[in-house]
Amino acid sequence: MKPRTRIVLTAVGMLTLVSLACGTLPTPTPFTPTDTPTTESTDTPPPPPTDTHTPEPTATPTPSTPATDTPVPTDTPVPPTDTPIPTSPPAGLAILSFTVEVEDIPTGKRLTFEWETTGATGARILSGTSQRFPPGWEVPPNGTLTDELTGTLYEDPPMTLIAWDGAGNEVSETVNADWDCEHDYFFALNTTACPMAAPSETWAAEQPFENGWMMWFERVTSGDIFFERQIVVFYDDGTYEQFEDTWTDSDPVDDPSLNPPSGLYQPVRGFGKVWREEPGVRSKLGWATATEQGFDTQWQQQNVESLASVTYTRRLNGSIVRIYGWASTIDFHWEYVN
Repeated sequence: MKPRTRIVLTAVGMLTLVSLACGTLPTPTPFTPTDTPTTESTDTPPPPPTDTHTPEPTATPTPSTPATDTPVPTDTPVPPTDTPIPTSPPAGLAILSFTVEVEDIPTGKRLTFEWETTGATGARILSGTSQRFPPGWEVPPNGTLTDELTGTLYEDPPMTLIAWDGAGNEVSETVNADWDCEHDYFFALNTTACPMAAPSETWAAEQPFENGWMMWFERVTSGDIFFERQIVVFYDDGTYEQFEDTWTDSDPVDDPSLNPPSGLYQPVRGFGKVWREEPGVRSKLGWATATEQGFDTQWQQQNVESLASVTYTRRLNGSIVRIYGWASTIDFHWEYVN
């Protein structure tokens, strides 16, 4: 058994901690040893402190019956209690089956979901008909659900079942609903995003320049909005500008004082007015490399869930151009569709 003087010191230390917690520091009777303390390797214990504590009886206690009112410190380290123990989702949490059937109705589609899980306490189904704000349903761990949706922004939209247990573990499974877009693109496009509407046919004109080209559209649509007599200046650096064609028969066809270099041309009528009067267009676009030419083309917008719109049109040479930011104030750039 360890010397009882260690037990007394421990009790004083505990008294000090309790008093500190209560906001008052006690003034204990000073501990004054009678001689120099010895190391633990000696068999002679140091003399007891001279305080008001009533000393224990000097009789040697029986080893088999230690005092029950005195805590005996242990040398065995106690593992920290704040170390997290790694856990893994229980093997019993799983999705056994998940299906969706799609039925045509006059207002859109009727979807019937059926699912079965094990080890789950709750579940949710998310519809991929919209990705930014997906419709969802809170459902039990097992069951069926039938609901109706008016449309989808994506072809064969993904439907996802998420199941969880009481410990917060989750599992999920996704299936695609058999759901075509309401409209088709006027060209082959590798995307699941649906067109906003059917393509519109329009008369157009195009003229190539040293650093880009101009296109004129008789009538185009942006959702439910119609734009007539639009001129778009496409620059080779991937940017573009959009203008309304305000040229009339009372305006000059061209500027006789401007003489293009040999083999180049000055644009005329609506193209010429924009080229001469709109700041920066002439210097950035350069001279025309050929005269303008009219043709029939298509114009179609894609469904998007952000502010920058996406529009497609066909050039005179058959190339498909993707236009970003039409009729908006941000993200004006274009690119070819391979």
